Amino acid sequence: MEVTPCQLRAARALLGWSQRELAERAVMARATVAEAERDGGRISRMMLQALVDTLQKEGITFVSASGAACVCLRAPTT
Repeated sequence: MEVTPCQLRAARALLGWSQRELAERAVMARATVAEAERDGGRISRMMLQALVDTLQKEGITFVSASGAACVCLRAPTT
């Protein structure tokens, strides 16, 4: 599944994270996160996967269906 820059921005916003916080958690430069979130931005598949993995570990689910790209945050389990 292809994750869009808009989905990355939305996922980060759902978690209340800055670009810097996502970069630190994904162990990459903040400029890389900014490039990934920019429409038309270009980063390697490996770096994109690191961002996706980091967000998914925090409960983010990326959904693409019928031409729509969405982001969901799983409710915390208690």
